[in-house]
This record gives sequence, structure tokens and C-alpha cells, in this order.
Amino acid sequence: MFNQFARILVSLSYIVVCYCFADTPTGAIASAKFNLGHTDNLLKTQEQLKTRYSELAANVQLRGQWRVMSIETGLNLNKTQFSESEQDNTEEKQVYLGFNWQADVQHGFSANLGYSDSDEFRGEGISKNDPEVLSTPDHYTFSNHALSYRYNPASEKGMIVRSSIGATSKEYESSRKIALDNNLDIKVANLDLGYQWRDGRFFYFHLAQNKYEFIDAAVRNNTSKIYALGLNWQATAITGFDFKLGQEITTEAITSAEKESEYWSLTASWAPKTYSIFYLTSASQQSNSLYLDLALQLNREIKFSWQHTWANQMKTTLGYSRGNLKQLTNDQLEKNTQLNMALSYQVNRLLDIELDYGYEKNIDSLDRFDYRQNVYGLNLIVKLGS
Repeated sequence: MFNQFARILVSLSYIVVCYCFADTPTGAIASAKFNLGHTDNLLKTQEQLKTRYSELAANVQLRGQWRVMSIETGLNLNKTQFSESEQDNTEEKQVYLGFNWQADVQHGFSANLGYSDSDEFRGEGISKNDPEVLSTPDHYTFSNHALSYRYNPASEKGMIVRSSIGATSKEYESSRKIALDNNLDIKVANLDLGYQWRDGRFFYFHLAQNKYEFIDAAVRNNTSKIYALGLNWQATAITGFDFKLGQEITTEAITSAEKESEYWSLTASWAPKTYSIFYLTSASQQSNSLYLDLALQLNREIKFSWQHTWANQMKTTLGYSRGNLKQLTNDQLEKNTQLNMALSYQVNRLLDIELDYGYEKNIDSLDRFDYRQNVYGLNLIVKLGS
């Protein structure tokens, strides 16, 4: 199914790019990454399965522009092999298409769709419950599509509108109960209404609704509604922030029971120099639990990262995150800490070499999911096109 879908989507997109945009700016980019690494805890358990691994990732992207319309399509392929645990080898195939139309200064429209056919690493997703029960990773398909509209004021001051609707679907190949319980369709709608008092600076009221329909477990169906006030402040092209604060209410479809929690979302960036950028994100939002017999969970996380480009073609990246995952139907609380570091060197315009390290620590109040993991990697990245 994936191969047929990918051929149709990429072929049609390529025809559109070549035919409609023949006399206008077009581009093609191809990239490949080869990664050799080692992990001391592949399954993220207390037993700590150690293994070396190799990863090959490839991406092809086509894009074109005609007047106020642009289109982009691409294909991603990823294959990971583990030398000491071959049954955990994974593959991922993904295809996507994006369309953007800026009708005039005030009105803009965009559409996106994608499809992926993937393996889910043991120890992640639904297999986190007990990864050693499985002999191979779970397999699933995922699709998404979305439409969005944006309205900007004709002058520096005026009303701001951002709206979008979309749907996603995830379905596991397995017939295990936990897989059936997590086959899911999601319908989303978002609306931002605000006022801009200066270019790049506006406040707004944010409304969102996420409707979750479990294909094989209707008892888990629920709807989440978010009401929040937001502020967007863009000082420069790089420095700025967007912050929303409000309330989230999730209602179970069958019992009409409600779960309320604080909602917030923050994304910020600061560039004291154009070659040195700091990023900060934080969020608090409910989601559906992946654990058996648990309906909802509250995710709270803060992430910080720094990216610096040196004069000698070297780049360093540092990242730190801290998250709490609380099950709303019992007292289970997980605290997760992650640290990431990377050092890359641009050999020439085609080749980058990168060393990276990742550390993760998870502490569970019920002692079910306590683990630590260290991952080391060496990456070769090749880029072609423009």
C-alpha cells in the first residue's frame, strides 16, 4: 500500500513541479546520513541490552514556485540495524506533500499531507509496557492531512487570524490488546483571533479542539478542548517568542467525566549573535496514555538548547530537557531527564562530519520504568542540490 501511495504522490508532485513551474524557480535536494553508534540500553529497561548500531537515512525533496504559489514534496527512507540484537532492526518510509498559496498581502492558504510506514523501537511507544514480551518491533502506518488559513492586517495594526483543521490516523499491524487499544483517529481544529499593534507583535485568543476516536476501543474515546490567551513577540527574524496560557478540559465520550488541567505552550529563541542562538520551549498538555487500562496522562516538559557556529566551519549543539509524565487515573509519576551534545564539522559544501552523545534518565514512582541510557554516534552527512 505504501509503495503505491508513494509512487502516485511523488509522481504527481513531480509532474506539477516540472509542468506548472517549468519557467520559474525550482529546486531539488538529496541528502544521506550514515550513522555508526553504540547504546548501552537499547530497550530502556533495568536489564540494559548493549549493542552497536548502524543507521542509513536518505531524503529526496522537490520544490517549485509559480507567482504566489509554491509546492514541495519529498520522500524519506530510514534503516537501522543492531549488531547484537538483529531482531530489533527497523525501517521507516515516509512521503509528504505541501502546498502554499499567498493570495495577497492579507490572505494565505496552505495544505499538507503525509503518509508513513514504520517500525516502532522496542522500549518505545506501546511496547514500553513490556518490551521483552515482543521478539520484534511493532509495525504501524500513520497518515495525516491538514488545511490552514491565515489573515494579516493590511497595515501594521489590525486583526490577526490563524485557523487550521486536520486529521491523523495511526494503526498498528499487531492484534495484541494494547495495539488494538491504541489504533487511533484524531480530528483537530485550531483558531487564533488577535490584534497586532506593531509588526511581528500581537496578542490573541486561542481555541483548540482535539477529538480522539479509538478504532477498536470506543470506550477510550474523548474530546479535548483548550482555551488560552497568547502573546507573540518577534523582535528580529531570529529573536522572539510565542506564549499561550489557559485551561484544558478533556471529556470522556461514554461517561462524560471531565479532567481539567492547566495548559501552556512556550517557544522562544534569542540570538545575541547571528551565529549563536539559544532556544527554549515548555509545554503542559494532556494526552492519551499508552499504558494498559489508563486513559489520560498529563505531560509537562521544558527544553533548552544552544547552537553555535564557529569561524572554522565547526558547529556545536547542546540540549537539555526535563519532563514529568503523570497518569491522571492513579498516582504514577515519571520524571525524565535528557542531555544531548553534538559537534559537527563542514568538510565542504557536500559533506559534514558529526559526533553526538545522548543521555536519558527515567524515574518512575512505581518503579516500573526506571532506566538510564547512553548513546554515542558518528555521522557522515552528504547533501546534493540547491
